[in-house]
Amino acid sequence: MVNELTKMSNTLKPPGDNSRDIISHLQELIATNTAPISRFLKRAIYKVRRTIYAIPPVKSFADQAYATKVARYKASLPKLNAEDQAILETLQKTGTFSIPIEDLQLESTQAFLKTMANLVAELKDVPAKDQVLMDLDPGKFKERPEVFLWGIEQRFLNIIEHYIGLPIYYHGCSLRRDIVTNRSASDSVRSWHLDGEDRTVVKIIVYLNDVGLDGGHYEYIPKDLTQETVKKMNYYLGYLDDQTIMNCVPKKDWQGCIGKLGTVIITNTSHIFHRAKPPEKEDRFSISFCYTSNKPPYSWGCASFPENLEQIQNQLNEKQRNVLINKNKLFGMKL
Repeated sequence: MVNELTKMSNTLKPPGDNSRDIISHLQELIATNTAPISRFLKRAIYKVRRTIYAIPPVKSFADQAYATKVARYKASLPKLNAEDQAILETLQKTGTFSIPIEDLQLESTQAFLKTMANLVAELKDVPAKDQVLMDLDPGKFKERPEVFLWGIEQRFLNIIEHYIGLPIYYHGCSLRRDIVTNRSASDSVRSWHLDGEDRTVVKIIVYLNDVGLDGGHYEYIPKDLTQETVKKMNYYLGYLDDQTIMNCVPKKDWQGCIGKLGTVIITNTSHIFHRAKPPEKEDRFSISFCYTSNKPPYSWGCASFPENLEQIQNQLNEKQRNVLINKNKLFGMKL
């Protein structure tokens, strides 16, 4: 697998709202007048806010305000070429799009894959013990700016900004190993769920080994069926098992993304039920990049930015620098 990653990298050649609610105010007070707060309190604030915004009149007002913001920003959206417009339209229709990494023709891919080969080798050598999932220490990315640079490729940012409809924020990335095990994991990403960092959350997932139907592939419920299921179940947040989903959506309608090493999946994890299906034959290695609007209620919290960020600022355009700014008053809340 590592040799395949290295080989692939070597063969790729680069082509020539102004309103302020009570909770927001509380967040600002906490952020500016107290010492660092416990994760428990941050989560409590988040849940209170979610509960308030679930009240029909409040929800209606918030939805209208959000729609107004999106409408006002429309004229500021970047232009897309025909190929990227097609990707956007697929995302808008189904919530997920996949493509081989080489077909993206990104100049940063070669260096990205070489680094991924080394990091996968490190993660593969760590004894699994009794774990279900294993994440690479985010600190490993500090001296590898090529991973960061691939995640903020302008092409990705343009598509995602169009999809979200607002200025966006890049949260970072996470390299994960999904382990073959008989252990159940009802409270993990192996169970069905929606992400809640923001109204719209987009993640880019890259397979770092071949992933078949028994390899722990990314599985999701199409957007329209997810919306029906959310209403039927009055779903809020949390993890659901297979039977609960099957009670609403027949298994034949579940969609899976299988693919070779280097398969890139762009997906809306806040609007479609999804999970990492448990692998049966071999561990799955993948890296995920997370994007939201630049004022997310929650931060994904992956400290995967390069240590020499100031030194590579000259490699970034204005749009790329802006996606590194989280404008939420309570920056750094982890979900």
